[in-house]
Order: sequence, then C-alpha cells, then structure tokens
Amino acid sequence: MKIVILKLLYSFLMASTGFLVAAFRLCKLTVQITIINAKMPARRKIQLSISVLYE
Repeated sequence: MKIVILKLLYSFLMASTGFLVAAFRLCKLTVQITIINAKMPARRKIQLSISVLYE
C-alpha cells in the first residue's frame, strides 16, 4: 500500500515539475519575442514634477 502511494506521489511531483519548467520556458520565450518585436521602448511615466520634489 505504501509503495503505491509513494509511486503516485512521485508521479505527481514529476508532473508538477515538468509543468513548471514548461511554463518558465514559455514565459522566457514570450518575453524574448516581445522585446524583439517592440519598435520603440516604453517611455517612463513620472507621476510628480521635479519642482514638487524640491519644494
């Protein structure tokens, strides 16, 4: 009985690890493609005026 439970647990852990690795690779690939396809980098948005910071 214990062997069956351990095999199921091992199988679940291996599947979970595989899904995490696949998700990480997909995310990394998506970011790389987005960076390549970006025509112009996003501009920084400054909330406060510089003069407000020095008052």
